[in-house]
Parts: sequence; structure tokens; C-alpha cells
Amino acid sequence: MKIRHLLAALSFGLLIASGASAQSLSDTLAGRVLLGIDRDNGQLIKYEFDKSTRTVVGTLTTSSNTAMTNVGAAAYFPGLNNIYALWYDSSSKKNKLVYIDAINAAATIVDDDVEGGLFT
Repeated sequence: MKIRHLLAALSFGLLIASGASAQSLSDTLAGRVLLGIDRDNGQLIKYEFDKSTRTVVGTLTTSSNTAMTNVGAAAYFPGLNNIYALWYDSSSKKNKLVYIDAINAAATIVDDDVEGGLFT
């Protein structure tokens, strides 16, 4: 899968960077990983530039094992394993803050609702 097709398929991408200085584009991408969440099916996807491989880490699910679709925004903080995301819960019509383990796609919903409706 070409990288532009991968990016188009994801609701967003998070580039995880290494600290090495680079001489060329391939050097720039060496050791880097792109993480993204597919908005349509809730899959956490990892693209490894060194290997040119796309891997489904797992599907984000609620406690009732329902896939978390409509993840509208996310952030990764370097040095941590969590992705912080905003997920629109269609049953409550509220956004929820979700902690996502970037290693295994385990999702934990924070109890409080976040103001606002569906992100578009």
C-alpha cells in the first residue's frame, strides 16, 4: 500500500520520530512509525517506514466490545505509550476522552464527557 493511500484511509496520523539526524528522505524516515486510527472501523494502524509495512495493532473497543468509530482527534506525547483521543459516543451524543495504549490498542474511556458534538 502506498503511503498516500494509507494517509488517505486514516482519520489522522501521528508520526513517532527518532532522534537521529538525517541526510536524505529515506534517512529522515528511518526508525519512524506512523500511527493512525481508521475513523470508519476503529482500527489502530501502524506503518513502519523502514520495513514499508502496514500493521493493524488492534481495534479500539468499548467495555461492551463495540468498535469505537468516529474518533475525531488524537494526540501522542513523546516518551509515553498512550494516545489521547476524542471519541464521539453516538449512544450518548457526547464526546469522550479515551486513553489508547499504542502497543496493543487497549482503549480506556475517561468517565467525564467532553463538551461539544460530533467533530467533522
